Amino acid sequence: MFGELPHEWRALTGLHLDRRQRTLLGYRALLRRLTRPASGARYTDIVPKIMRLQHVAVTVPAAGIERARHFYSTVLGLTETPRPPETADRPGIWYTFGDTELHIQGREHMPDEKGDRHPALVIDDVDAWKAHLAAAGVETIDQPTLFGRRRFNIRDPFGNLIELTTEGTP
Repeated sequence: MFGELPHEWRALTGLHLDRRQRTLLGYRALLRRLTRPASGARYTDIVPKIMRLQHVAVTVPAAGIERARHFYSTVLGLTETPRPPETADRPGIWYTFGDTELHIQGREHMPDEKGDRHPALVIDDVDAWKAHLAAAGVETIDQPTLFGRRRFNIRDPFGNLIELTTEGTP
C-alpha cells in the first residue's frame, strides 16, 4: 500500500514489515517506536511537566492604572499583593488568589485590537456574579456551557476580555 520502508528505518527499528503491516496504523506504531527511548519508557515519561498556571498578565494603558485598580479590586473583589521591588520602575498591580497571580501591567502603547486572549477566573455562582456585575454597570456576554462549566465573559474598562467560569466536570 505504501511501498517498502526506507532501508534506514528498517535498520533503526529492526522491523521488517510485510504488506499487511504497512498500514497507516503500522506507520504510526513505527513512529512511536522511533521516538521512544531505548529504555522502553514512554515518551510522556521523559517530557518535563507543566505543573500549573502561575500568573496571567493583562495590559492596560499606563495612565489607567487607578481605573484598573478600581475595577479589579472593587468590582471583581480581588486582593492586591505587593509587587517585587524589581518592578517598581514600571506601572502595574498584582493580585493573588489561591496559588495564581494576576498581573496588571501598565504600558504606554496598547494593542489596537480587542482580541480573544483572556484569563479565565473560576467563580462560585454565575447568577450572583452576573447580578453583581450588572449593578456595577459591567456588561456580561453569555457563552455556551462547556464540560459542565457555566461561563460568561466581561471586558475590563480597557477592553481586555475576562472569562468567568464555574469548575464544572473534568
